[in-house]
Amino acid sequence: MKAWQLAPLCLGLAISSAQAYQVSGQRWADGETKFHVGIPATLPSGDPWNDVISSAINAWSSQVPGLDIEIVAEAVDPCEGYGSSSGSGDSSSGGSGSSGGSGSSGGESRVRNPPFYKPSENTPVRNGMGLAAKMCSEDFGEDVVAVTLVRHLNNKPTDLVEADIVYNQAYQYDFYGGAYQGPAVDLHRVTARQIGYAIGLLDEVNISSIMHPQAPFRSITGPTSDDITGARVLYPAPTSNDPQLRLKLEEPVSGQVKSGISNIRGWAVGLDDIRLVEMSIDNGAYTRTPYGSIRPDVASVFPQYPKSGKSGFSMIFNWGLLSEGSHTLTVRVFDIQDRSISVSQQFNVERFDDAYVSDVQILGSASLHADNKTVVVDNVRAENKVYDLQIQWDNGAQNFNIVKTTK
Repeated sequence: MKAWQLAPLCLGLAISSAQAYQVSGQRWADGETKFHVGIPATLPSGDPWNDVISSAINAWSSQVPGLDIEIVAEAVDPCEGYGSSSGSGDSSSGGSGSSGGSGSSGGESRVRNPPFYKPSENTPVRNGMGLAAKMCSEDFGEDVVAVTLVRHLNNKPTDLVEADIVYNQAYQYDFYGGAYQGPAVDLHRVTARQIGYAIGLLDEVNISSIMHPQAPFRSITGPTSDDITGARVLYPAPTSNDPQLRLKLEEPVSGQVKSGISNIRGWAVGLDDIRLVEMSIDNGAYTRTPYGSIRPDVASVFPQYPKSGKSGFSMIFNWGLLSEGSHTLTVRVFDIQDRSISVSQQFNVERFDDAYVSDVQILGSASLHADNKTVVVDNVRAENKVYDLQIQWDNGAQNFNIVKTTK
């Protein structure tokens, strides 16, 4: 069962002696996420909100090679699952030009863990942004310009799964460089700070940076070198020691006996995106294999590969379509630069005479083999043919598998 909760404000603090950035201990497991940007408003400068927000997001992702933030041009309510709509995406909440009250030069932006948050198991996981009078169903609090709401699965407290940004419409917003030009706050620097929260950074009070609590009211317009260093700690770039491609075939393993219907599966990661995974048996024609399934275990071992959290490949296969005896499976992978890697595995097939069996009767008895690993079943009738079977536990498939058939 899914159990959702908001991420705590600080799971662990990391401060370098040479730098002052601080991190929450949380990150996007595969270094990849999406933000839905769809606020239908225009700033007094004439710039659309969405353009300025996108620029602030790109100020992070363009400087952190291990971080990939996709911008989706779509309005998504940041309060989905938080108990009350923010009104994001509604022209009445966004407006154009001035966005409400006069604001305050003492304002700040925050990451919050509101106590009212009790999302259901089926709550959509989408990073939304909105302009609203309330932080979902709560007041923003005094002098709060914007809030980032973050959450994770109970059993993965270090892995971010959603981050939503709510802007306080009591403030005026504009787009300008240089020093603070109140009463309007600069949307670009406010957003840059909130994205810092969303990727796992925390307040930095010791040096001048976008993560300083008063950054929106100073001359800092985007991430500083210290901010970027902190983000690169969370999302390290691949090093020269890492191969361009890694490939692991997990099932079947070398020498394994296969029967019935089960998966061919494994994972592949690359410094560039994977373009194609395909397989061949006994040097036959290659078949495209579905790729991109969620693999948090791979991401935890290889976080330097940008999309390692979605690196699994798998295809169901009927081993009864092959002849009994030894076979070789080859899997090869291509990235978008057409670099490739391949792996081959020898395995054995045990099967009934028919590739698909629907009528099975056990007429004999079962006993435990002397190796304490094999169950022997005598006199099994399948499609009117009688077999003696040996069955063993298959670690890869996590079920029992026929390893020998004798007529």
